[in-house]
Amino acid sequence: MAEYYGIKGYLSVWLGNCAREELFNKYIELQYTEDEDDDTKSAFLLGEDFGIAWYDDDFVLVNFLSEKTDDLGQLLDCGAPDCVIEEYKKLIGSQLERKYNCCVMFYEMRYTGEMLKTVESKCGVFTFIGSIEADVGDL
Repeated sequence: MAEYYGIKGYLSVWLGNCAREELFNKYIELQYTEDEDDDTKSAFLLGEDFGIAWYDDDFVLVNFLSEKTDDLGQLLDCGAPDCVIEEYKKLIGSQLERKYNCCVMFYEMRYTGEMLKTVESKCGVFTFIGSIEADVGDL
């Protein structure tokens, strides 16, 4: 798995559809295990699907909506500064081609995988919408 985490000034966002909020939480939850060397390892389902080994849960914002929407601003309304929402609107437009009901935003992550790549998992369907460079200060 590639290392994308820990790159200051970058954000990476996934949009998805999950039938229930519990499935969404399961998809992004870090699972800790110990290997034979007694080092703590972690994994999460989104990471397995997109080749991300780890993230710091202090640098993730999430949003789960009860209804699907194609309004990017509403999906990104998870505590991100307005400048971030505007940059993503410039990148992919404010009106999406599909409707989604959840969002995952990682700060200090520059994911370099295929933009608009969609993965179907047992928790739902998720699409990487891109990484941007943004000065968001301390959140």
